[in-house]
Amino acid sequence: MEAGVGSTPERAAMPILRLQVRPEDWERKEWRESFEADLKKTGWFIQSIEPPSPERPEYVYLLVLNDESEE
Repeated sequence: MEAGVGSTPERAAMPILRLQVRPEDWERKEWRESFEADLKKTGWFIQSIEPPSPERPEYVYLLVLNDESEE
């Protein structure tokens, strides 16, 4: 399944940040809500979240910088 975010040429040129999060943090709803609220204040938004895998025990947030200054 393809995500709609990041699929346009404008989004492709935007900075992307990979942020690893420990499972014990991510699984706490209170932590996730606080983290995601703080992201909105910084201009970053979640493109996707990768679950843990056998090679990597952490969740990975793929974050994209929201640059609305061009609009």
